[in-house]
Amino acid sequence: MNQGAFEYLGNGVDDDCNPATNDMVAVADCSPTALTTPTSAMDLVHAMDLCQATTENPPLPQKTWGVIDATLTRADGTSAPLDLQAGVLASFGTNVLPKKGSSFATLSSGTARGQGDPGYVHPQNGSAPGQTGNYNAGTQCSAPTAYLAAHGGVLPNPASCPACTGANCTTAYDSTRLRIRVRVPTNAKSFSYNLKFYSAEYPEFVCNAYNDFFLTLLTSSWVPDPNIPTQVPLPLDRNIATDSQGNTLSVNNAFLDVCFPPLGAPPGACPEGTLDLVGNGMGGWAGNLKDGGGTAWLTNEAPVVPGETIELEFIMWDAGDHNVDSVALLDKFKWQVDPAAVGLHQ
Repeated sequence: MNQGAFEYLGNGVDDDCNPATNDMVAVADCSPTALTTPTSAMDLVHAMDLCQATTENPPLPQKTWGVIDATLTRADGTSAPLDLQAGVLASFGTNVLPKKGSSFATLSSGTARGQGDPGYVHPQNGSAPGQTGNYNAGTQCSAPTAYLAAHGGVLPNPASCPACTGANCTTAYDSTRLRIRVRVPTNAKSFSYNLKFYSAEYPEFVCNAYNDFFLTLLTSSWVPDPNIPTQVPLPLDRNIATDSQGNTLSVNNAFLDVCFPPLGAPPGACPEGTLDLVGNGMGGWAGNLKDGGGTAWLTNEAPVVPGETIELEFIMWDAGDHNVDSVALLDKFKWQVDPAAVGLHQ
């Protein structure tokens, strides 16, 4: 119980020593209005339901928790992406709605818009005349250097797929990066947020060397307790958005199961079906739901040290060229009083 804690609902305790915060009432929604432009970094933070702000050095006796600052840049931390590459959406097609509040944050290597939204460009070219897509932001920079260094200077792929090598693979085309600096509540031992990833690269670019990549990099001082053998260190590359095999989110990730099974797919492929492709254009042109895929809403968790200041970086880019685009939806960030393992789960 101190001013630096977050109010844990329903425990009958005034965790933050503030009688104005009700133990039985959730914090008011801070989701911004969808499709308001230009989109700021704080618009995206609020769309993820991170509502409380603080400063780098708030008054003592106890530093309050909250977002200290946020920036929207390209993958290398310089310059801003084009405005269409980030957005606040109230829905993504017919069936994908926010997990909390009235909107969610969206990052893209193409346009962060659903089909029919202003500025929307289809994520890839179609086979029929006039079906022109592939949004080209005309930007390129280095992929995150620390992440590359952790993988020997190449972008990682599953062991059964070829690694992406060469200058095109270390270049981030059409990249978007949301960086959030935030002080952790003194009673929080982990956090979670919901993530949904789509790529028009499915199925034709599965196990290809050139793919769109999405990372969530965490900078934290957390180290595992040696007396708890089930705890493992944070990844050396700092990427917490991985499947159980440690694979980065791309078309090659194990969670990509919102799709239409391609020819020759094993039994049980695409268990989430195609409903989440309806109306957002990620399934193909003219209502086709066979050319594109995504994940269900996933939960991404990681441990933190109570009261520390962490940085989160959500980064999307295309490797190889500007063609064929992907989208990540981010929502429902929350603190947790119990420890959590690193990674994605349904």
